[in-house]
Amino acid sequence: MEEDKQGILIIIGGKEDKKNECIILKKVAELAGGAESKIVILTVATDYPSEVGREYKRLFHKLKVSQVEALHIETRENANDIDRLERLGGASCVFFTGGDQLKITSLTGGTKIEEFLRESFTEGLIIAGTSAGASVMSETMITSGDDDKAPRRCTVKMAPGIGLIDG
Repeated sequence: MEEDKQGILIIIGGKEDKKNECIILKKVAELAGGAESKIVILTVATDYPSEVGREYKRLFHKLKVSQVEALHIETRENANDIDRLERLGGASCVFFTGGDQLKITSLTGGTKIEEFLRESFTEGLIIAGTSAGASVMSETMITSGDDDKAPRRCTVKMAPGIGLIDG
């Protein structure tokens, strides 16, 4: 009987420490395999992919991860591009940055990248995400709502997520 190797989800609410001890990012690096890991930063959610990708690369290098790569996906064609897909190969962790969660699902939903993430997660891939990157993990995600009110069905807008968590 084959052992189930489902991956780990690291769901970060956002505003993680990037200046001091970087405790959460340090845990991501540790779970991914430390110095021997390969972390791919998916910058699809942000409007500033180069800057955000550079920042996370610097942070994970500071945490002694030797292989860190930023992967920019700006179109659905990018999300089906074989060269980009190959860059995910060998990753021990894929890290979604913050930004707009609808950009993530609208640009990657039903693409080769999403298929890779789903399949690789069932084979042990760690998938981490902060803010918008965290929001997309579930089957149904919150996309917006009134900040000044308790969540209610009439004040919260929802959409399909990636579906790594049921519900």
